[in-house]
Amino acid sequence: ADSLNVMAGRLEDLVSDITHERDRATAMIGSLAEGVVAVSASGDVVVANRAARRFLGVTVDAPMRCDDLPPQIAQAARDVLDPAAPRTLARQIGMAEGPELELTAARISERSGGGAVLTLRDVTDARRLERARRDLVANVSHELKTPLAAIKGFQELLQEADLDTDHRQEFLGMMRGEIARLERLVEEQLQLARLDAGALPLERREVDLADLAIGTAEPRRVLAERDGITLSVELSGGGVLVDVDPARIEQILLILLDNALRHTPEGGRVRVIVGHDDEEATVAVADSGEGIPEEDQEVVFDRFYRRDTSRSRPGAGLGLAIARGLAAAHGGTIDLDSTVGVGSTFTLRVPVAPAPDDGMPDRPEGAEGP
Repeated sequence: ADSLNVMAGRLEDLVSDITHERDRATAMIGSLAEGVVAVSASGDVVVANRAARRFLGVTVDAPMRCDDLPPQIAQAARDVLDPAAPRTLARQIGMAEGPELELTAARISERSGGGAVLTLRDVTDARRLERARRDLVANVSHELKTPLAAIKGFQELLQEADLDTDHRQEFLGMMRGEIARLERLVEEQLQLARLDAGALPLERREVDLADLAIGTAEPRRVLAERDGITLSVELSGGGVLVDVDPARIEQILLILLDNALRHTPEGGRVRVIVGHDDEEATVAVADSGEGIPEEDQEVVFDRFYRRDTSRSRPGAGLGLAIARGLAAAHGGTIDLDSTVGVGSTFTLRVPVAPAPDDGMPDRPEGAEGP
């Protein structure tokens, strides 16, 4: 009897240890960011952690079979369960209206009960960043190639012995223009890199946003009138003080104004509207141009985005990306409201400057000062 009691105690300890290890393994698998699915040799799904159920679109913890899995995942499980197939496989799969997944499957040996384990990793963001990197390299290469090819062509023309002085000066002027285009592209790329790194210095001071908007728009009025466009500045509620870097805010407004004037036809109108509430100051640049299609509005702030794919218009498509980055550096945003055939409105929002604290208690309304 004593021996049986000792044996029973040892068995209880072993069962407790096994249960503890099982619970710990279950908790670890359940907390993984990667999805883990275990399929038995008979095709039953014996394990599916929270991440896997999220990827699979399963919200109820109910028994599943291999055939209940999405087709691409089910096929991977069947392939790796086949004794004639390799013991491991890796695939890239895209879920319908869901994430892009990197799937790794491994067959479990028969001595351990057989079956397969599938690991699912969400690589949607990584793939998006990779595509963005490739697009960036392609666009930068194109923008660099165009002026370099022009400079090379003009340089070859300048080497002709019978070239007269007038044509020589004309070609040199064109080369200077292409060089300025290259310098602008490099400077814009450096500015975006500093914005991405949060390393762009801001020389903040308190300024009147209305005065800043008027001073920015006034030099563009002559250009607008030359193209038959009416440019006006409207103040809604008077001036408003903001704590910003005036040069950077002016840069944002110039980008928005130049875009508005570029896309507004002769006879159209561009309005700069300054307003504010208790927490935010706003400058809206509204045009009566062609507008932006709804499907393009989500990407209009992306780098190198251009509605005119022929690239006949100046610029590399970096202006709005820089404007959005500068607004974010000030703790602000830029909103877009656009209707095709009606026009577009870009609204810059920045926090208003905090009210000065003079340390004096508020006086009742109507009380006289000292």
